[in-house]
This record gives sequence, structure tokens and C-alpha cells, in this order.
Amino acid sequence: RVYSAELRRSINSSKAFSRLDAAARAAILDEAESGLKAGLSTINEDTMPGELSNVIAGRVANVFNLNGPNFTVDAACAGSLAALSQAVNGLRLRQFDMALTGGVDQMMTPPSYVKFCKIGALSPDGSRPFDAGANGFVMGEGSGVLILKRLGDALKDGDRVYALIRSVGASSDGRGKGITAPNPKGQRLAVERTFSQVDYGPESVGLLEAHGTSPRVGDVVEAQGRGSVVELVAVPEQEAVDLLGRLRTVGAAVEGPGRNQDVVVPVVLRVEPL
Repeated sequence: RVYSAELRRSINSSKAFSRLDAAARAAILDEAESGLKAGLSTINEDTMPGELSNVIAGRVANVFNLNGPNFTVDAACAGSLAALSQAVNGLRLRQFDMALTGGVDQMMTPPSYVKFCKIGALSPDGSRPFDAGANGFVMGEGSGVLILKRLGDALKDGDRVYALIRSVGASSDGRGKGITAPNPKGQRLAVERTFSQVDYGPESVGLLEAHGTSPRVGDVVEAQGRGSVVELVAVPEQEAVDLLGRLRTVGAAVEGPGRNQDVVVPVVLRVEPL
């Protein structure tokens, strides 16, 4: 719909088109516009999420009759983790007693694929995180939702507890080389800030889950940024590498990878502990 006027202008500017009689030109323009719009869904309030992402959270609150604050956050691949951080802070401050926090991503429109290709982010033949042949990621779709409570409340209510969030650390890279080349300094800061909130150190870590988007530079930088932690992890080096970022092989859901890991890792460990 949005581009139909641009299509008309482009056709009208054609010299070959201008040599047709007026009736033929009008018929071609009408047919082209009808073909462009054929099959498009009716516009209503539920078609807004692509332009106004908070409609997603608003629809959830509406369907489940929730009365707490609802909002969305955008931090690209860290979007679901940024939402998790907000939920944890709200629970700690006792602004609410339960939080639904999730991440969702579905296949994007062609322009998004073109842009990701132009910046060298997409792979032409597969996603291979932390591999010498890594050359980009493959788009994936997915969604996941966590129900969060303070531990004392969950135990009192008889809930099944899958995992305990002890701390959340975040950072930004600051000035860097580009969108697909993260800065090791930012990676280290996030890890250091996470451990600064707890009474144990990296030596107690048995599993380090990673982003692992498979670009030529990104995975290397991420591994370097985690290096100071991995060296202290109490498992053999090769085992630590094997445990690093395995979930990324299913494809990258741009706003949801953190939630994929939040959901899958606790469930897997519950079934088969390391």
C-alpha cells in the first residue's frame, strides 16, 4: 500500500509507457496497483506491532487482564535480556510480585535481509558458531516467555522453580569498529558487573552460555571478552568450549536469542544435569 504511489511514479516515468494511449496507461496502472495490494490483510489495531512495538505487550495485558505496567524494550539481540533486567529490578523494588517477560522474533521483510547482507552479517550457507568456517548467521524465528517471582514468593506459592537469577549485568561497547565487530571491553564489563553483585566468583561457573552469532569477527571478540572468565571455569578447556553457545546453531532470532537460552538451558539442565 505504502509503495503503490512510488510504483505509479516509476511506471509513468518510463518512455515506453508514455507512448501508449491514455486508456492503456490507465488500465496498466490500475492493474499494477490491484496486483500489488491483492492479498494484503485489513488494517486494524492488531496490525500495529510492526510500527509500534508496545502494542505487543499491550495485547498480552489485554488478553490476560493484567493490570501492572506493560512495555517493550529494544536492544537488538539483547532485547529479551534487557526486558529480563527490567523485570528483575521491578521485583527487587517490590513494584510488583510477578512478571511476564519474553522475547519474540519472526521472519523480517526483504529489506531487512538486504541490509543484513550488505553489512556482512548473514551467512550464505549456514550458522557455525565459534567455528573457523563461521561467516555469518542464519535468520531464525522464535519466542519464549518467563514467569518471574521472588524466590520466597515462588516457594510459598508451591511453584516449580526452574532457575534462580542471582544477578544481571549489562554494558555497552562505547566507540567501536562497527555493528558486527563488538568490543571485548564491553563484553568484560558485563561479566564483571554481574559477578560484582554476588558472593562467589567465576571459578564457581560450570556452564557459560554465549551469544555466538557466527560472524567472522564477532565470535572471536566474544570469546576473548569471556576469556578471563573461561580460564577460571572449573571444567577442562575443551569441555568449556563445547558448552559455549551451542544454542546459536538453531538460527538467530534477532530480538529473542537471550530468551531462547533462558528457557532452554534451565529445562535441559533439569532433565539432564551436567
